[in-house]
Order: sequence, then C-alpha cells, then structure tokens
Amino acid sequence: MTVDEILSAMDPRPKYDIQYDGLFNRFSRVLKRNQLYLIAFMIGIHLDRCTPITRGNGTRDVYPLNMWNPRSQRDVIYYLLLKRSKEWRISFDWKSLDNADEDYFTAFKQEFSKAMDGYANAGLDYIQTEVTNDPTYFNQPFALVDLLVKVAKS
Repeated sequence: MTVDEILSAMDPRPKYDIQYDGLFNRFSRVLKRNQLYLIAFMIGIHLDRCTPITRGNGTRDVYPLNMWNPRSQRDVIYYLLLKRSKEWRISFDWKSLDNADEDYFTAFKQEFSKAMDGYANAGLDYIQTEVTNDPTYFNQPFALVDLLVKVAKS
C-alpha cells in the first residue's frame, strides 16, 4: 500500500470530550471545528501531553480527518502522530503497515485515534484553563494562534 492508500484506509474520525462544547461554541464565530481541534492538537503535541478521553465520557465528532482542507492541515496530524508511533502501546512503522493484516491494521487505527484525540484533549484542557484565567484575552482575533506560538516557544 502507498502512504495515501494507508491514510485513506485509516479514515480517522477526530472526537473531543463534550466538556469542551463551550470552547467550540465560543470560537465558532472565528474558527471551524476542525481548526480549533488542530490548534488544540498542536498545543498538546508541543506540551507533550496526551490525555485520552475518559472512557464513558460523551464525545462529539469534529469532521473526518481525510476530508479536511487544505490537505496540509490533516497531513500535520498524520506526520506528527506517525513520528511518535514508536512510543505507543504497540510500536508501528510504515513498513509494517504496508504488509499489515486486518488485526494489526485495526490495532494501529485504534492507537492512532486514541493518540490524536488525546493530544487534542490535552490542548483543549490547556485552552480551557487559559480562558478561565483570562477570558478577555480571547476577545482578540488571533488569540488562539498567539497562544499556540507562546506554547511552541516555551
């Protein structure tokens, strides 16, 4: 399988914990759901925090990752997660995915989704804390981007 075929077969569906509905509603005027998810994911990656969504908590779907445009948005998530795949419960690499059987590929998809949502969940928690600490800061049009830059520099 080519990389594109593997990514197409994965078809990840980003989700977030419903406790963050308020954040998605707050920023819906300036950002699409997938953009807030991507910013949260990037914050989680930069903080190196992966907090999986607690089992039993309600979740909301964002938008299927393979349908994100521009393509570079989804590719950032693929690249950063696959780079960290050796740290997962089951270590994965491109060569093993190319020849994977159904069970192995299913395990990979589950680990990928768990990590993707975990980093985004950690980022959403960070954003929620910042909103609680200084709600007026987020009245600025580029506040989330500035927050991402601040986290990346720290």
